[in-house]
Amino acid sequence: MNAVLVNDYDAARELAKAQLKEDIALLYADKERSVKRREWKKVGKINAAINERVIEFNLDYPNEEKYLDLHGMTEKGAVTFVAMMCHGSRGSWKLETGRGNNSPGKIPVIKSKLLEIYEGSIWVDKNQGILILEVL
Repeated sequence: MNAVLVNDYDAARELAKAQLKEDIALLYADKERSVKRREWKKVGKINAAINERVIEFNLDYPNEEKYLDLHGMTEKGAVTFVAMMCHGSRGSWKLETGRGNNSPGKIPVIKSKLLEIYEGSIWVDKNQGILILEVL
């Protein structure tokens, strides 16, 4: 019975992740148009919506305990979310940043920033798209 529940959860999570990717793609397209029009207030609101949507997904469909999927977030949003979630929570956190394939110039900006901020307490997992943050 548990296997069925796990499979149902995994299926629901995969559907939610697919919807998240669609939503994020639309938001980024809107953001790009707004940048071209120099609508900076709107860009800020879109950035907030992007980050809120990813946070909502993480809270509603956790992959596992102490695991954050940061795909799609802005750099600032990801840094803030990690700090908020990890604050006072000792242990190892898995931070799924990806490899930067969808970042401008294929440079993993979130991954790079987190490695810089948490230097000495963070390292790259054997899966290059995941960071391990040790919170003491």
